Amino acid sequence: MSKKFKPNKKLLYITGGILLFLVLLNFGLNLWIKAKVPAIIEEQNDTAYHLGFEKLNFSLLNNSLSLKEVELTPKKDFEGNLPIDFTAKVDEISIVGVNFLKLLRQKDLSAFSIRIKKPQVVYYKSETQDTTQSNSKLGTHIHVSHFKITDANFKIMESNRETLSSDIENLDIELVGVNLSKRTLEKNIPFTYETFK
Repeated sequence: MSKKFKPNKKLLYITGGILLFLVLLNFGLNLWIKAKVPAIIEEQNDTAYHLGFEKLNFSLLNNSLSLKEVELTPKKDFEGNLPIDFTAKVDEISIVGVNFLKLLRQKDLSAFSIRIKKPQVVYYKSETQDTTQSNSKLGTHIHVSHFKITDANFKIMESNRETLSSDIENLDIELVGVNLSKRTLEKNIPFTYETFK
């Protein structure tokens, strides 16, 4: 005679309660982050550029963050020369496997993958060479296992901001093992990588 399996109701309630708590915690954190992140970015962004976006998605359960309809433009009230004179629009930036504690505490980004979809970058050549060092308080160490850019368009404009110097369309780039640090910033290519596709 075989014994019938009887689930322990108390164990089922505890497990269900924990799962419900985790789902509600993730949902609540997502709402809080959606409300607070724009203000935090504005407050912490001491660079020469304004970062704007239409939609932010965040998940603590899978350590992911995505921004949609992203715009990066020079700040109108920035005093001094721009380190790089450019504007950028991006359909979507997805970051997976983010160590949020390290990002918030040390401002260093460590992630499994970053994917940038359809960036449109316009770079304006400068009449003079800028030698100003950046004094930004943003993190200076970035480690990304997989970095991918798809359907990128890059334009380089002359310093008069009207004459097109060069144009690259539909560019796809994939880098593995990307590292950026204070040491690599001093080099011509300010980051290192293991493989390039």
